[in-house]
Amino acid sequence: MSSVNPRLVLRIELQRLLTLRGLYTSEDVVRVTGMARSQVERVLNGNGRVPRHLLDEILQRIDAVQPERRPVVDAWRRLEAARAETEAAAPEPPEAADPAGLHRLREDAAGYTLKPSPLTATSKEEFLAVMREFHIWAGEPSYREIALKARKSVGASTLCEALDPKRPPRLPTLKVVTAFVYGCGGGEEDLTTWTTAWRQVRLARTADPATTARPRYI
Repeated sequence: MSSVNPRLVLRIELQRLLTLRGLYTSEDVVRVTGMARSQVERVLNGNGRVPRHLLDEILQRIDAVQPERRPVVDAWRRLEAARAETEAAAPEPPEAADPAGLHRLREDAAGYTLKPSPLTATSKEEFLAVMREFHIWAGEPSYREIALKARKSVGASTLCEALDPKRPPRLPTLKVVTAFVYGCGGGEEDLTTWTTAWRQVRLARTADPATTARPRYI
């Protein structure tokens, strides 16, 4: 006997709630919530990953109370758990898959210093902004690729939530930062720099500007 599809359960629970509000189509949801059609359809159609912040936005804009939200959110959590389990079971790419080092992270050309420096961050908002810049500088690897390279010490969904600009800013744990930097191809020097920057923000301490110059890039 096959298990129930968690994606189907989420769609059923969400549609049940929308029907109680008299919302039968995606057009109805767009009209009532004022959200973009692409956002609404991404949640309703259930194709690909369903972002929690979009689901919460719909629930909030249709004035769903906590008892109504609970079955929908529980279904979303089961879907995320199933997705994480599938990713964890996926075989890691063999070490010899890139013998020439074609995808190894390379530094900038001589005369160009484009690598974002986390040492410029003095708040969690700035720290997260530099993390997003570093992600771009590293070639924007997928969160799953980062998690695999970091030997799954942190899940892809955790990385995604940590860097989601639409979520309330929250300083990631040092474990998440370490996995992120290593997964983006950073070396020991990068890990030391990011660890120092994380401690600086976490401890709310900054270097004395009269004695220490902190460049925007390193």
